[in-house]
Amino acid sequence: TSVTAADGTTPTPDPTPDPEPEPTPGDEDVVVLTMADYFSAAEEIVNTDGTAKSYKFGDYTFSFSKVNSNASNYNASDAGIRFYQGDVMNIDAGSKTMTKIEFETYGGKTGPFTSNVGSVDGTTWTGSASSVELTASAQVRFKSVTITLAE
Repeated sequence: TSVTAADGTTPTPDPTPDPEPEPTPGDEDVVVLTMADYFSAAEEIVNTDGTAKSYKFGDYTFSFSKVNSNASNYNASDAGIRFYQGDVMNIDAGSKTMTKIEFETYGGKTGPFTSNVGSVDGTTWTGSASSVELTASAQVRFKSVTITLAE
């Protein structure tokens, strides 16, 4: 069946829809970002030159600065982001203020990690900032991030 608009025309679907998925909203001030939603199953993100690599997840930018010699940020075999001992990950929310960042970790790789603002307890950061820099003291692997925003 076809769809007809009120004026009698048949709307044409967007031939180039935005392939980037939107973050999954929870409550009004909570956003869940699932890494597998943003990367191809066959894709592996490699960063060996020490320069920051940035990835956009909805309205959020994640930048990785490599210190450790391990190369990948996204590992296609397990659909997760990895950052290694000494590596720095910056999460930038633009004009929004983050109050909590929770990482769904896997494989027993939970850091620890430290932050430049706020505090870290286990795999959860709390504070009040639009940008947070996290430094891994040991490898961290995560499949999703839940970000709570200030109202």
